[in-house]
Amino acid sequence: MQSTPGMAGIPNEMMTNMALGLIDDKVKTYSSWFSLSSLRYYFHVNNAYVVKKLQMILLPYLHKRWSRERSGNDGAGAFLPPSADVNAPDLYIPLMAFVTYILLMGFIMGISKAFTPEVLGSTATWALLVLIMEVVLLRVGFAVIGSSATVVPPSLLDLVAYSSYKFVILVIDLVVWVASYHNSTMYWVISILTGISMTVFMARTLQRAFVPRVEGGSFGIEDTNRSTRQLFLIAVGVCQIPLCIVLGRSVAR
Repeated sequence: MQSTPGMAGIPNEMMTNMALGLIDDKVKTYSSWFSLSSLRYYFHVNNAYVVKKLQMILLPYLHKRWSRERSGNDGAGAFLPPSADVNAPDLYIPLMAFVTYILLMGFIMGISKAFTPEVLGSTATWALLVLIMEVVLLRVGFAVIGSSATVVPPSLLDLVAYSSYKFVILVIDLVVWVASYHNSTMYWVISILTGISMTVFMARTLQRAFVPRVEGGSFGIEDTNRSTRQLFLIAVGVCQIPLCIVLGRSVAR
């Protein structure tokens, strides 16, 4: 069997090691912003959680309960970890999907005879820039809305996790494109369908991600800024489609 054009001299193992090394450098850089204990929570997953979470991302229409679970009999304790609550955000799935996305983009560049070792770095950098910009905008939006509401917006790591789930969608889109022998029509159909799923997932997840403020030992009064928050969440959900298109730009063009 002949090797894939454009990939000669670049063994798959070498490309994988390069991608993993790049990810390791990025993780070391940004992990200094957070404590190890806070990061550990987001990697507390098991096989059952991973399967259910993937189903939740790809088929959010079938998921009924979106509220996160809390510890304690009165439900006022700390949030349960992902292994005990499918609605909890994690960073394990996003990290695995992110690595796979980079490798797939490198493979696709190889098919197009445009692969160079720098492709992996530029792809990772571009994806991280898009992710950071989205998280910053979400943070600002939630801060503005939350300032006049009776809710506490999601934490920074929560937003990173929620936004990063789109890499699962991107992996599905790219795999379909490769498996369909680069059929652009099939790619766009799948991209739209998975984009809609991501839209629903983000809107419903972030809607339940707001935490009621506690006042005098009880939950705060009814949110008076609900309509504005709903419009914001819908906008965030709809924006997932163009963001996925931007991140899959090498295939889309």
